[in-house]
Amino acid sequence: MPPRTLLALLGAAVLAGCAATQSGGAAPSWALVQEMEPDRAWRQTWKLPDAEQTPRRIELIELWAEQRQWDAVTAGLQRLGDSDLHPTQHQRLQLVQARHFLAMQRDPEALRMLESLPASTPVLELQLQAYDRQPDPEAALRTRLQLVAFAAEPERHTHYRTGWKQLLEEPASRLQAWRGRAVDGHWRGWLDLALLARPGEHMHLPLAEILREWQHLYPKHPATAWLPDITTTAEALRPKLQRVAALLPVSGELATIGKTIRDGIEARMREQFGETPELRIYDTGDPAQSAQDLYRRAVAEGADRIIGPFSKQAVIQLARQEDLPVGTVSLNYLNPGADAPNNLYQFGLLPEDEAAQAADRALQDGRRAAVAFAPDSAWGRRLLKAFAQRFEAGGGTVKERGLYFAEASDYAAMIKRVLKLAEGEARQQQLEETLGLEVVSRPTRRQDIDMVFLASSPHNARLLKPQLDFYFADDLPTYATSHIYTGVPSPLQDRDLDGIMFCDIPLVLDAPRLAKLNPAARARELPRFVALGADAYLLATRLSYLEPHPDATLDGWTGQLALQGARQVFRGLQWARFEDGEAQALP
Repeated sequence: MPPRTLLALLGAAVLAGCAATQSGGAAPSWALVQEMEPDRAWRQTWKLPDAEQTPRRIELIELWAEQRQWDAVTAGLQRLGDSDLHPTQHQRLQLVQARHFLAMQRDPEALRMLESLPASTPVLELQLQAYDRQPDPEAALRTRLQLVAFAAEPERHTHYRTGWKQLLEEPASRLQAWRGRAVDGHWRGWLDLALLARPGEHMHLPLAEILREWQHLYPKHPATAWLPDITTTAEALRPKLQRVAALLPVSGELATIGKTIRDGIEARMREQFGETPELRIYDTGDPAQSAQDLYRRAVAEGADRIIGPFSKQAVIQLARQEDLPVGTVSLNYLNPGADAPNNLYQFGLLPEDEAAQAADRALQDGRRAAVAFAPDSAWGRRLLKAFAQRFEAGGGTVKERGLYFAEASDYAAMIKRVLKLAEGEARQQQLEETLGLEVVSRPTRRQDIDMVFLASSPHNARLLKPQLDFYFADDLPTYATSHIYTGVPSPLQDRDLDGIMFCDIPLVLDAPRLAKLNPAARARELPRFVALGADAYLLATRLSYLEPHPDATLDGWTGQLALQGARQVFRGLQWARFEDGEAQALP
């Protein structure tokens, strides 16, 4: 081959090599870079112009966060640093870091970082995720309703519907507490609107007037866009009742209870502002009239709502009807599992609910091993069963049950058996016989328990608690139901109950309200039946509110009221402890 030809070929090869080198060094398309492994993608950013490198690296870090490649995110943040970042770029990386903290379930750190960022849809959505998991219902709801002002449709409407529903389902007392510490105007406006829309003391005022006043206070509030829907909801929550019938035993052996329930209905009616419906009493104490006959008569005479009957047997008879034409709040419950007709809402002072809540409280306090005492009766066994079922479902164990006779005054043998003191005494006696010497030792109770559950009347509890203390159970927390307390302060008699925690209705633990409401002797002696009547009336006038809001609660005198399955009303009770013979409310 001639030299000139060889040089030409070599030159062409060199040029081709240069071209190949130049082609291999060019940055591929950004879409292709985003699909590369993180390390390789990062190296590609060095081939970009200086002004593009940092923005593109931030995009990669955000992409890896979306893909939950947290190792790549951490490495990218370390490589990037923040010395040359603009404030907006720094905020974008803070948002990524907050997402990383949330993924690691380091919610407090994520929230601290998010709180330093300006409000935006991504920031608020991450805050909502963290608050939902805390849980912090106030902060979660406040954040969700902030999103109503930031999110785009259809998410904005979804946040409104969810947030507004939750506002209507919160107890009024909780909304008022939140309102008292609200500093943000938008949040305060939502709370005011919810308190105005739901049933309350302002119901005597025209709804349109109430909402106009609210708009005057909050002219630029985001809820303004949904006022037509809110108005429709609020109107549905304001039933216009003309007549309420109460099927009560105001004669016969249950007359005192029936009249006390009536006192409670009338007390609640006096607290209602504006016009109240007419109240008609139908006497179920008359043996010539059945509850079914009285019910039909009340319907025929125009009752919009019916309260009662009171006795369990009467409720069972009434439930045999296929359908009840009027919303009816009974004052007792059907047997477990029994079918209930439409329009029957079962309400009453159910002892089993209290035993279950005693189990819940004990579990909440960290108790896991119990001994339980109850009278040897159908009532006592029902409470023991309800406590044990809930306690064991929550991970606890009932190590031993002690059934006692309510008529007895000495429970030593039963207590020693349950606490296994008898075994220690037997071992001591055996040792004395073996050694032929008197052995002086302090008996010990079983050590595999951390609490006592006590179902008892006040009389029996005043005998049982000192004996439990005597037999070395004085260091064990004791949980009881409301049946341990008469409801009337008796410091001298109840001093022996000191230390016992029990659940009870709010009215009994609210001495000022009780003193104001109960001038009559029967009301002072039977406060729980006063509260039963008051809350039955509250429920009867709020059925149109509760039905479409199954998670809603009402602040009642017998507890926080909520509908459960089969239209049964559950009462969330308050807790108290005996101190110096007096019941002191607990958080």
